[in-house]
Amino acid sequence: MKSTIALCSAALLLASCTKRIDEGFAGAGEPVRVEIGFAVEEAASASDGGGKTKIYENGALEVVFSEVAETEQTKASLELKNVWTIQFDAEGRFVTADKTPILRAGENLTPTLRAGKGQKLYVVAAMDDQTDFSTALEGKSLADFRKLAGTLGASPDMATAAGIPMCSDEVSADIYSNGKFLGDKIFKLKRIAAQILFTARIDEAAGGDYAITSVRLVNKPKNFYFAVPDGATYPEAEAGNFEDAAATGDAEAQQSWFVPDNVRGTIANDDPLKKVPGSLGDYCTYAEVQVLDRQESRLATLKIYLGADMVGDFNIRRNKIYTVTCTVHNFSASGDQRVTIAEDVDVVEANCGMVTPGGAAMFSVEDRQKKLTGAEASGLSLKQWAKGAGYVPVVIWQDGQGLVQSIGYDKEQGYVTVMTDRNKGAGNVVVGLYPAGTTTSNYTDKDCLWSWHVWVTDYRPDGTKDYGLGENSYASVDGGQVHTYGTKFMAAVKAVTPTRNRVIMDRNLGATKTYYTAPASGDNTADQAFGLFYQWGRKDPFPRAQGSTIDADDGSAITIPIYGPDGKTVLPENGAGYKKVNITTGGVMSGNISLAYAVAHPLSFIYSDGNTRDWYTTSTTSQNHDLWGDGKEKSVYDPCPEGWRIAPDGTWSDFTRTTDNAQPLNGTFPYYIEGSPKEDGESGDYDITNGRLYKVSASGNGAPIAWYPVPGNRSSTNGALGNVGYSGYNWSSTVAISGSNAHYLNLNTQYLTTYYTTYRAYGLQVRCIQE
Repeated sequence: MKSTIALCSAALLLASCTKRIDEGFAGAGEPVRVEIGFAVEEAASASDGGGKTKIYENGALEVVFSEVAETEQTKASLELKNVWTIQFDAEGRFVTADKTPILRAGENLTPTLRAGKGQKLYVVAAMDDQTDFSTALEGKSLADFRKLAGTLGASPDMATAAGIPMCSDEVSADIYSNGKFLGDKIFKLKRIAAQILFTARIDEAAGGDYAITSVRLVNKPKNFYFAVPDGATYPEAEAGNFEDAAATGDAEAQQSWFVPDNVRGTIANDDPLKKVPGSLGDYCTYAEVQVLDRQESRLATLKIYLGADMVGDFNIRRNKIYTVTCTVHNFSASGDQRVTIAEDVDVVEANCGMVTPGGAAMFSVEDRQKKLTGAEASGLSLKQWAKGAGYVPVVIWQDGQGLVQSIGYDKEQGYVTVMTDRNKGAGNVVVGLYPAGTTTSNYTDKDCLWSWHVWVTDYRPDGTKDYGLGENSYASVDGGQVHTYGTKFMAAVKAVTPTRNRVIMDRNLGATKTYYTAPASGDNTADQAFGLFYQWGRKDPFPRAQGSTIDADDGSAITIPIYGPDGKTVLPENGAGYKKVNITTGGVMSGNISLAYAVAHPLSFIYSDGNTRDWYTTSTTSQNHDLWGDGKEKSVYDPCPEGWRIAPDGTWSDFTRTTDNAQPLNGTFPYYIEGSPKEDGESGDYDITNGRLYKVSASGNGAPIAWYPVPGNRSSTNGALGNVGYSGYNWSSTVAISGSNAHYLNLNTQYLTTYYTTYRAYGLQVRCIQE
């Protein structure tokens, strides 16, 4: 496949100059045809040693760093296409660029240049047909050429004539008008990319107990430079300069990646188990391997950092070949800093998996497919999913940097496997399964088969346990509490699941903290209790507001930053990130409903300004009242974790407020503004710490149980944030008797309703009860 080059010179602010040659040189400035000899330098192994070197053999993981025998892929091309000779004068000003369309083996280069003394020249080869250095360098300088960047195609091939671009080192020469060419050295062409040949495999003795669920290359520079950049390290350590590359085929096949220069430095180390970058930073290139232990329900993430050796070098250099084979024998990797293991990984049969930081989850694709029994699901791609076929797991978004350690897919069992980073703390991640051929660069243009929410939290309530609680009680659990409310709550939850008393979570779905008394004024972490937004009937969450951006007068705010698959790049709103899409937009509706689009685009908020204000349909006769399974079995579209479900209408009927502003505590659910009870708040009072506190008693301070913050909403008519720091909401699973809207809890500074209904296209919060 041909490489593609994007010449990046638009940002260079330079004064134009005139092509001029040193006037004191005989024949200066005259066009002259010269003959230049050159050589193509073979790609060579990056290894400093000879033969194969077994680096690590403690019985768990074996890494072999190899010399490379000459192969068809590494042979010099029999012919070169689009060979450019680029000339600068002695002062570094661009003079000319001559193109030779085809240069066959054994031929010399014969470009037309300009006579002059002390000229600086480069030869660039194997460019695509669209590249034009004459235009790109017009009015530019030698310094500009050294900054000129390009991008490789998705799968360039070193064996083809126009595969990997090549560039020579800089040559200084005197060029005479009679064609005499006196250079200080020969033009030696080198490919501007390294090749990484990486193989991960399972020891045959392990049989089917282990499976490689993913292999990818992390921190691959996006751009190459023709000239070797100056400096001790390059490119700059910024997220926008790097990307990740998925496996090029089957996870256990040899992967072949072409990578521009990534020079990060070296460390003093002679122990391969400790080859981690440390002070060199986060942008060293490494091969990441995720391995599943099927018997013991464990996941391991291996980070094999690449370089000229397997101990201290972290440099990827052009025209080098890095050949590494990693063999997994078992999970006994004590002391190996390259290996992280998550124990006791649960299979999740829900749309949300709760994991502690550093924990992992295995989402069952088969379970989701089996539960797609409704007629509305007939058009979903997941219905055609099958075990054994090649699909691609992708991190769609995460609300913290680097929350995901690794993601994989066990195609034999049909599990999407996700491992989080214990050092990154709590947060939220949405992952999806995509068709073969999807990459982290193009996934936003592909249709997701299904997606799951990973709730990274220390909160560990048990959805199957009978906590034995009566009315208005709580029980402590790891990381928090579970609650019951009053008589009306008990009746409402028993109407859904009558076998025993159910409890409700102490926080909104997706919240990474909660409170049991009102947050104090000035608590700038109170927005961590907000939770995520959900449209009624959809399984996928949308990111919350950033509390520090709340406008105290009008309740507007900005969405928190969310990050892409690499955990570093911020996804722009209405770009690769959170999108707002009108239901009437072409392609959103299939027939009378938009379910297929909603599932395929989990980060697209579908708004509606029509009569129904429903993301699902524009017609009341096509609305689906069973999407969240009110009063029935938990729905396949329910966003709550396993063992939990959306709360029904009536959950909050014990909540009351007073209309006596002088006695704001005369109600079971008073409003707090910056830590103080107040029932007459107004514009100017909207704040990150505001909300209502359920305290059981209708007078005095009572016995506080549950905090409900005011995260605002996402508008049903445009998807924008509103009422942040002023109002809080919680969807119920119950549709209105009229059928068009759904019941919800609505609380703000001067208002409380526990039984009204609203449009299903709104983005509101969710709080889960036990199934």
